[in-house]
Amino acid sequence: MTVRLLFTAMSLGLLCVLGSGCESSEDTGPGRSTAEARATGPRFAVMYEVFDDVGSNSYLALVDSVDSAEIKPEDSREFAGGRAFLRSYDGDLFVGSPEAPIVTRYAVSQRGELEAKGEVSFAQFGLSKGEIDAWTTTFISKTKAYTFDTKQATTIIWNPQTMEVTGEIQGVEALIRDGWTLEGTPGVVRGDRLFRMFDWVDDTGTLLGQTRFAVFDVANDELLEIIDEPRCSAMGNLVHEAEDGAFYFSNWIWSVGHTLQNEGPKNCVLRVGPDSDRPDPDFELKFSDLTAGREGAMFTYLGDRKALFSAYYHEEAEYDGTTEVYDVVAQPFWHVWSVDLDTREAAPLSGIAPNTGAFTPIRVDDRTYLMIPGESWETTRLYRMAEDGPTPAIEVPGWTYQFAQIR
Repeated sequence: MTVRLLFTAMSLGLLCVLGSGCESSEDTGPGRSTAEARATGPRFAVMYEVFDDVGSNSYLALVDSVDSAEIKPEDSREFAGGRAFLRSYDGDLFVGSPEAPIVTRYAVSQRGELEAKGEVSFAQFGLSKGEIDAWTTTFISKTKAYTFDTKQATTIIWNPQTMEVTGEIQGVEALIRDGWTLEGTPGVVRGDRLFRMFDWVDDTGTLLGQTRFAVFDVANDELLEIIDEPRCSAMGNLVHEAEDGAFYFSNWIWSVGHTLQNEGPKNCVLRVGPDSDRPDPDFELKFSDLTAGREGAMFTYLGDRKALFSAYYHEEAEYDGTTEVYDVVAQPFWHVWSVDLDTREAAPLSGIAPNTGAFTPIRVDDRTYLMIPGESWETTRLYRMAEDGPTPAIEVPGWTYQFAQIR
């Protein structure tokens, strides 16, 4: 969820669980054992959340391949008490606790395992968790990261190497609304500027209907300005960068429920050009214009002016005027579509069954994978995307949107 927001990685090998040597006699190449390959080969981490009747627990597994591996909670490291958070940067792995405002940095050992190298606490800012996913935390450099606290609209500045808090950009009253929760996109960096969008939602999923575009100066650690963006609401999806340096902003799935149930605005995609620090006034992509009136979300730029998104088939869903906004779209009637940004031609993508919509893309070498949630968020299936169609890859227990390269 990097600031470029198409995670980069490499792939090949077997699953290995955090903390175990995972020794095997299987040959991984001429004269190389699995243990030897693990010391120098690719390495990934996945944090997944498993729900039960009273809440959820998180689990961290290390993976040497995204194409073939078996992941089980009993073989993973457990983080009890809710959603734990995962990021990688500059070869290190950062894990945020679900029960305390603590982030721990890990390095990869010669055996391919993780070794704790320090931790930082955000307790002084009143946080209750170590929230460091892509939506809250942006890595600016090896020695600077921003973690945004939505409750106080404060940007916490910390050093990923020394694991120390170094400052803050104080909260702005313009971003605080009584009775409304502040949400938004991840921050994305170009040069010494960071861009992100904000919106507000209440406990029922109803949107305030206001969107703000913010510009930060990461060299001087200050918020430069906040401007209105009236065209689209709830721009809460990952931000994607194109080859020319343009950024694409779009919505996550929940805003579609507001559109359908409360006659909210149409959902759409906006663009910040490569030489601009404002949303392009001449670019707007409405999902309903591409899908015969269906709403969409989760815009994902693939490259070469091609993209994917989730389209919600409301005609297949069951809901009425009493259905809660979140329940409207938490049904398995989402379909993955492709779109050509030049021609605006769009069509459903075959090979992926209808799902609950909130897919997450990752990049592995020169390949794109989609993490697709299963029914009731009980599993997440990875699909490898190719010209001849998607191919199923590994399956993860529970729900995951957090996948990171650590080597």
